[in-house]
Amino acid sequence: MNIFLTGPRRIGKSYVINQILTILSKQAPLKLGGFFTWREGENDPHIYMKPAQVLKQQEVFRLASYNKESGSFSCDLQVFEKKGVALLTETADVDLLLMDELGFLESKAPAFCRAVMTALAATTPVLGVLREGNIPWLQKIRHHALVTLYDVNKNNREELPLLLAAQLTVAFNPPGIN
Repeated sequence: MNIFLTGPRRIGKSYVINQILTILSKQAPLKLGGFFTWREGENDPHIYMKPAQVLKQQEVFRLASYNKESGSFSCDLQVFEKKGVALLTETADVDLLLMDELGFLESKAPAFCRAVMTALAATTPVLGVLREGNIPWLQKIRHHALVTLYDVNKNNREELPLLLAAQLTVAFNPPGIN
């Protein structure tokens, strides 16, 4: 089972993911694989990536920086191709693989894109966020036979965590959950 959330910017997709993780971790210990991406606010010119599993010495990687002159992001493809691929492929004993979030920058990182598609075909459930937009590689994920896509909006973002946590519990049934 692979669940992806989509919706407008700042609607609460990452909030829903965090609520799902809170619910699941209260039921039993949860070992996460994958990654989170974020910005430190609208004025921060950088996009960062960190491993999903919380560690004492957590690594943080800068994925991209906004260039005011060009009006676009310049991406560090090596972060996707090395660190991102490692975070998606080192899944031994992982209960859930996180991909928060997938967007346009990754489309220029072929090894990372292959790792995402391989993860979707594997048995470990995936929970992620897809950026909106007509980007061909994101369309492949949206239309993947093993992906269920949920549009997050103001009317459903409070109910989605319970619904999706229940679906994921059935999918991976970690020890201690009946």
